[in-house]
Amino acid sequence: MKLYSKILPALLLLILVVAFVVRAGVAQVNLPEELLGTRENISIAGSVIGFGNWKTMSYLASKDEEISKCRVYGFTQQNNGKPLDVIIDDAKMLLLLKNAISTASCFRPAVADLEPGDGAAGGGDFLGVMVIESKEHKCIIGVSYADGFSCGVAYGSGKTMFYSWPLMTLLKEWTGSHGIKLSDDIFDCLSGEKAFKNSKSNFVELSKKIREVGERRGGTTKGAQAGQSPTE
Repeated sequence: MKLYSKILPALLLLILVVAFVVRAGVAQVNLPEELLGTRENISIAGSVIGFGNWKTMSYLASKDEEISKCRVYGFTQQNNGKPLDVIIDDAKMLLLLKNAISTASCFRPAVADLEPGDGAAGGGDFLGVMVIESKEHKCIIGVSYADGFSCGVAYGSGKTMFYSWPLMTLLKEWTGSHGIKLSDDIFDCLSGEKAFKNSKSNFVELSKKIREVGERRGGTTKGAQAGQSPTE
């Protein structure tokens, strides 16, 4: 007990010294006040469509969770007016599905979840739904022609939207095995290919216009050259 009473003050002193050194190290950054950013007072009032069920989807994608099945329903317009309704329970496919909904495979637009929702339920570009299940969790993923996948709901907004090239690849394979052909345009929309191509195209076009305006005014522009991205 006496030994413990002697060690404890020394241990506390060591903790204080380490904390001071770490704090001093952080303070050495010395960023100007205008570069520190601000903390927002978050309010979720006014949410229209709600949030994506990202937590449940993350559980299903984790190594500790075993997906038991995936139900694919809908795609009526591509199936001669009849809804497709199939269950995917092949172990190999379900392992690929885990990867397809992981954080490494999914991409989201830059939309804040805690802002009022946008979009309307049941848009004309609705294709179908996927229901992914394990023993503990279930997550609905909506499939929309123009708005990508929707996490947690059959159809949503930018607050639930995400893209996944692996998930779209699996979906195309599963629907294709039942005679449903999803167009290349649908694939590009849901995989994120179209969003990335549009982003690059828009930036290159804007860069070209800005450069032309600068040259007409007798100035110079640095950075991206006309017709190419800054990394080319």
